[in-house]
Amino acid sequence: MQAQRQKSKRARSVSDEAPCKYYEIIRCLRYATYPYGAYTLAAETSMCTPIDKSFIICFMINVKLNSKTNLASNLSLPTLDRRSLLRLGSASSLGLAGSSLFGCAISTESLNLELQGTSPFALGVASGAPQPTSVVLWTRLATAIGSGKAIPDRSINVQWEIAEDDKFSRIVGKGVAQAVPQLGYSIHVQADNLRSERKHWFRFRIGDASSAVGMTTTTPQRETRAGKLRLVLGSCQHWEQGYFSAWKHAVAEQPDVILFTGDYIYEYGASTAANRPRRHNSPEIKTLDAYRARYALYKSDLYLQAAHAAAPWICTWDDHEVANDYASDRDEQLRDGFLQRRAAAYQAYWENMPLPVGTLNAAALPMMQIYSRYSWGKLAQFHVLDDRQYRDPQACPPNGRSGAGTVWREQCPALDDGARSLLGSKQEAWLADGLKNDSAAWTIIGQQTLMAHMNQATGDDFDRGRERFWTDGWNGYQPARERLLTSLSEAQTRGRAKDTLVLGGDVHAWYLADLLLQKDVAQKGKNAPVLASEICGTSITSGSWPQAMSERVIRNLPHYKYTRSDKRGFTLIDLDARKATVRLRAVDDVKEINSSSHVDATFVVERGQPGIQAA
Repeated sequence: MQAQRQKSKRARSVSDEAPCKYYEIIRCLRYATYPYGAYTLAAETSMCTPIDKSFIICFMINVKLNSKTNLASNLSLPTLDRRSLLRLGSASSLGLAGSSLFGCAISTESLNLELQGTSPFALGVASGAPQPTSVVLWTRLATAIGSGKAIPDRSINVQWEIAEDDKFSRIVGKGVAQAVPQLGYSIHVQADNLRSERKHWFRFRIGDASSAVGMTTTTPQRETRAGKLRLVLGSCQHWEQGYFSAWKHAVAEQPDVILFTGDYIYEYGASTAANRPRRHNSPEIKTLDAYRARYALYKSDLYLQAAHAAAPWICTWDDHEVANDYASDRDEQLRDGFLQRRAAAYQAYWENMPLPVGTLNAAALPMMQIYSRYSWGKLAQFHVLDDRQYRDPQACPPNGRSGAGTVWREQCPALDDGARSLLGSKQEAWLADGLKNDSAAWTIIGQQTLMAHMNQATGDDFDRGRERFWTDGWNGYQPARERLLTSLSEAQTRGRAKDTLVLGGDVHAWYLADLLLQKDVAQKGKNAPVLASEICGTSITSGSWPQAMSERVIRNLPHYKYTRSDKRGFTLIDLDARKATVRLRAVDDVKEINSSSHVDATFVVERGQPGIQAA
């Protein structure tokens, strides 16, 4: 009994140290997640130091991977099974015994204790919805992926802590939250009474089990003249179409905030295509349990976990969190019971994202408001939209179903129907009111998809004045887009929202464009006022059409400044009082798990000079 007490005491002392942080080790960590649970980890020779090798061991303690784990290294670390790993824990060659490396104390005994069980924190940690004095802290309990062990069907108390240092010597908030099966064992903590414009570190515990440490940030006070903001823009991460290596490079940029504009998961069943680097773990998902399992699959990706642990997220959804091309109360197949499916998908989205507690009202499902505002002092104001829940159905759908298509304007009068809306009348009014009261240096409209006018007609059709539009995005709701841009123009005549960036995703390509009123687009933008600069980001993994097609489409559209549809990655945006610098960072091979990356192009938007320009 005395020995057991001492063993438990030692385990607690280990977990009292700040566990290893994903965002500190991810630069040298190489891994693969093969069918839902078998992990391979390796350290790159070119990047890892001997201390980094110790970090990898520490990482495994904190994540507590199951017995299928292998650890391999090009730095003289052999492939290890579980028993060998335990022996390695005391190896003097790694300097682990009795040491504390960057806040991670390691001993053979603690290794043995930690790796005996499965991790309740295998899905990682996250933060989001940052405010000057608060932030949402998130985790979701699960056993180690693929272990086959279930969490008991009861409520579980989870301790949480948030501190102003990564050693947790200055704890500024702590408490106990309940994880309940009715909400997928998710935890959403509103950490309040924090100091503004500061880094914070947070973690969760159940008994001796401790989560990884996440880092988050409170925003500057609304009236503070914040000096700068570094923002990562991401979207569209299809599990089967590539690895999430873009997130590794995003973490290395040390962003203040990550804005994700939709398609966090994809609902499709497992593909039978031969060129998939990995597979979904089930048929098409339609129930709450199935959506939960799909989120668990995506969140088993360590690069995605690293991104969630590195900075607070501001999130919105698009269609694939529910079903392809759904519009309000219908999916593209017009299937019965869709609103029940939407309710399940919305609840699963809330359970798995760092959204405020009040976002989910089970009694209100299948409705859930996620459009919202955030500020970064006087530097930036975010207006984050929802273009799925309240929209009218797409115009002129194929016979017998709903959903999107590409149509010729003369064959689809509904394109010009002014009563149709992408946002719904209430959200349109909310945005117009926010714009006319927006006094920040930069106005950021975060939404799902491409906004700039895009006539896809080419060649002789374009020369004859024909117009062809994709109906799922803003080009399928042109009067609604004109209302939005008119609201922006009216706000600018009052000195508000004068330097506006429209950020989106969805189309799996970079498009950089000037946003103009429709009459000015028709005149090819000659001497027309530019109302906003659009930065539509490429996808994390999801594929698009060939680059030659993208270039052919925008060749006749002078308000478009750049396109790249054959590259996957993310967008890095640096804001200060003078300009916005936009870097398009592309991964070299989305099907290579540890792909390198490069800056594909750099652009700037100068304050007081609307319009995006090559740097």
